[in-house]
Amino acid sequence: LGYGVAGPTHQAVLAGMTASLRGTTVALTASLVNLGIVVVAFGAGRFFDTLGIETTIGAAAAGVAAGFAVLLAAERRPVAT
Repeated sequence: LGYGVAGPTHQAVLAGMTASLRGTTVALTASLVNLGIVVVAFGAGRFFDTLGIETTIGAAAAGVAAGFAVLLAAERRPVAT
């Protein structure tokens, strides 16, 4: 969830800051985000492989529930008209 939300947001912010190098900036940050996903997925796979499928599914469900709770608790900005 973190990579799925933070990665594109970070790319959008950087792309806005580097107007003349937008394509290069987006390509490099996308590559770094993908590398991070591969590293985290490998580490998580090795870690959860020793715990078993029930624990893995429970941890994933707890992570999704925590993310959902944070989204519900987040303060909304008023829409500018």
